[in-house]
Amino acid sequence: MPLTTATRELVAIYFGTLGGYVSLHTADPSTTGANEASVTRQQTTWAAGVSDGAVTGSQVTFTSVPAGQYPYLGVWSAVTGGTFRGSQALTDVELSATGEVKITPTYTQSNPA
Repeated sequence: MPLTTATRELVAIYFGTLGGYVSLHTADPSTTGANEASVTRQQTTWAAGVSDGAVTGSQVTFTSVPAGQYPYLGVWSAVTGGTFRGSQALTDVELSATGEVKITPTYTQSNPA
């Protein structure tokens, strides 16, 4: 059953209430939050924009991130522990030395197939 744009927007806004902390991951976190990098989760604030089924979080900055590849971000309910809510693939997040990573997370509720 296809969802209306208004319904997709409500689902996306609701998702934002479930997890306000973003993590970096060194590989696919699957459905458990696996492969979380050893950096502190950062808090984001989700905001609805145009009624298009998407929400955007405030930009987060990870500091002192070890060299390596970080192909995923995760969304959690708490800064430590908490409930893993989901992940998003990232592109071109690779550090050759310890550095800083800035990310603006987004969530889009798509229509079911």
